[in-house]
Amino acid sequence: MKRVTKQCLEVLRRPRVLKFLLTFALLAALGNMVDWRRVAATGLQARPEWLLAAAGCLLLAYMVIAWRWLLIMRVSANAPDQARRYGPVFVMVAAGMGFGAILPTAVGADVARGVLLHTRSGSGGRAGAEFIVSSLLLDRYTSVLGTVLVGIAGSAVVGQWAVAVGLCLVLIAAAALTVALVMQLDRLLGLLMHGPFRRFRPKLDALAAELRAPGMLRRGLSPAILISVLLAIVRTAVFVCMYRGFDAPVPLGLALFAIPVLLIALMAPVTIGGFGLREWLLVVSFAEAGVPAAVSVSVGLVFFGLQIAVSLPAMFIAVLARPRAASATVKEDIR
Repeated sequence: MKRVTKQCLEVLRRPRVLKFLLTFALLAALGNMVDWRRVAATGLQARPEWLLAAAGCLLLAYMVIAWRWLLIMRVSANAPDQARRYGPVFVMVAAGMGFGAILPTAVGADVARGVLLHTRSGSGGRAGAEFIVSSLLLDRYTSVLGTVLVGIAGSAVVGQWAVAVGLCLVLIAAAALTVALVMQLDRLLGLLMHGPFRRFRPKLDALAAELRAPGMLRRGLSPAILISVLLAIVRTAVFVCMYRGFDAPVPLGLALFAIPVLLIALMAPVTIGGFGLREWLLVVSFAEAGVPAAVSVSVGLVFFGLQIAVSLPAMFIAVLARPRAASATVKEDIR
């Protein structure tokens, strides 16, 4: 009995198993709140013109993400040729978003596009693990900052001052981390990377090397943060269009508060493809606007379908390109 219990505990410690369990638990809890038959009926009643508008905004979001990542990688002296051209970078981003949504892993879209960058770099300039990790960290870092800025503005508009203060603290912590990395403040880094965060220190050192690259702050990081603000607004527009498609228009101010908070929460890969967590946050966020829970759940599920549909062409291109086998070291470093 003890042996069986030990084996069960070892299985439960695996991140993939925990993601499946949490996803199932959240969806089961949603099942007690809404009638799934009503959710299905609501999903089939969506107005196609607004869904097309949402898909267009989603495609625009992929284009903006590729633009941001490209700006960051072009500044680095370690970037291969494939990382300096918009077309290949866009395919990596769009395919990565699709694979990250459907693969039951703890790595998500970032690792998917990191592996694509590694496997599609030319033999003479193949992207190394350190460059891939640092470029993805910088891309995610600027994404968080831009999303937080929009979230602060949205929180102020709807009077959620506690959330605004919390997001301001996140912004201050991010700024302190940037200063510490650029100025090589080892004592401050040791304080920030204390305890379980200590294992991230090697990745931060690689990130610091890229941050200190000539022109990274001026030509890479600063414009990438501004692009991330635009991106957060575009991604908010995706959900605004989808709610209109279900004849449940939501206040723009509330959307500019709720969607950035949703995007920040979904950056933590705690469920499969964001299932459950995304729908719960939509239900809670827009309940005060009078949006029925079934509509918010339908929006979350249809969003997943749109994400796959928009990513599908790039996913086919990525699969048909017959990439070389990716290094296990690269996958582990990106994790």
